[in-house]
Amino acid sequence: VKAAFEAGGGGAKTEQDDTKWRKALVKKLRAAAAVKARVDAGEKDCSKGGLLQFAQKSKGSQDAIEVLLTALEKVGLWRGHAEVKAAFEAGAAEGRAAAIEAPKKAAAVAERE
Repeated sequence: VKAAFEAGGGGAKTEQDDTKWRKALVKKLRAAAAVKARVDAGEKDCSKGGLLQFAQKSKGSQDAIEVLLTALEKVGLWRGHAEVKAAFEAGAAEGRAAAIEAPKKAAAVAERE
């Protein structure tokens, strides 16, 4: 995935493909921001009794976010672009909300086991 991001579009051949690629990158940035917010809020991963999966943690790392931002720049969406800011802010809000709910969900999962 990182190689496709760094290549700048995974071989988009038409304007429609380019639009799909941009939307996918924005969606991935939103998800990464959500995971980062969950980690920053102190949510634990599965191995420590939390709900955050181990593979998710790396998606929210600063390095992963930088790769996404670089790929977005290559398709014309700079860090200050309204679409990039909105995706990051929405993801962060979703992540904070998920982190608040995590202890309740973890307790419910523990009860079922």
